[in-house]
Amino acid sequence: MKNRFIIFGLIVCAIFMGACKPKDEAKHDMVFYEYFDTVIEITYFKDDVDEAKVKTVIEDKIKHLNDVLSNFEGGAIDELNKSGEKDWAEIAPILERTLELEDKTGNKVDISKGKLFDIWRDAIESGVLPEEATVKDALMNGGKGSVVVHGDHITLNNGAAVDLGSVCKGYLNEELKKDFDALGIKNYIISSGGNVTVHGRRAADRKNFSIGIENPFDLGDPFDIIYITDKSLVTSGDYQRFVEIDGRNYHHIVDLNTGYPSDNEKRSITIVGDDAFLCDFLSTTLFLKDKDEIDECLKDFPGYEYYIIYKDGTHFVSEGLKKYVKSFGANLE
Repeated sequence: MKNRFIIFGLIVCAIFMGACKPKDEAKHDMVFYEYFDTVIEITYFKDDVDEAKVKTVIEDKIKHLNDVLSNFEGGAIDELNKSGEKDWAEIAPILERTLELEDKTGNKVDISKGKLFDIWRDAIESGVLPEEATVKDALMNGGKGSVVVHGDHITLNNGAAVDLGSVCKGYLNEELKKDFDALGIKNYIISSGGNVTVHGRRAADRKNFSIGIENPFDLGDPFDIIYITDKSLVTSGDYQRFVEIDGRNYHHIVDLNTGYPSDNEKRSITIVGDDAFLCDFLSTTLFLKDKDEIDECLKDFPGYEYYIIYKDGTHFVSEGLKKYVKSFGANLE
């Protein structure tokens, strides 16, 4: 589950400056509660637009991808996991790209471990810690090479169960970008449960949008603000979906070395880059790596930057991101 952002311009209205500024385009908001087990908030800016048509196009895409990518009982992914194989032209490229990214980044994330992820999803919802033997058994299922893609044909081996939670909302944002382009809408912000994509301008006299990074220690107050446009930002953290049992925090980001939720020095990591799909994947992967491993990994992904918040309240911002960050002197323009 990706971190929710506090989105200035979506949640907090922009501050209007100057009497002679250029005219802003009309602002339109859409909110969807029924999909991807989250709240999807979208704002776009355009004059003379058919709002009903835009809403239909966008919601149709969200609904379709929710049906295709989510793991709910009776859904398409659930059917694949139960049958063990399927010809599926739409999903095969998504699986293939994700598997390639797993290999490239050291297999910290593994979409074949759906049974293990289900155990921790159930534990968080029920407040009941799973038996150690149950976790060990689930950890044995799936693994490298257990999801095989040949053309459009998908085969699952070794008890694999596909879970696309590490990429599905990033993929959604990329697909919605295509729809906005087809509709002729250039200025917008998409927040799919906190997976944020911004494009164009928030206002005629402003280049950037303002995006607040949620504070793990005080959810009502942003930890910092990033000023950016034509980018995506995705955060993974230990505080959004979790349960406390016997004084310990069990969250949803699982360490595949142990089968248990990761226990490291980070509260969250935010990834900023051009591709929401890749940001989504990297945010989970890099949460599970230490600082030196993060820097080494991102050498293969030029242009992708990060913001870490640590458990002791300190933070670290990659060099290429600093020019966009308020605490390093960046501003809205």
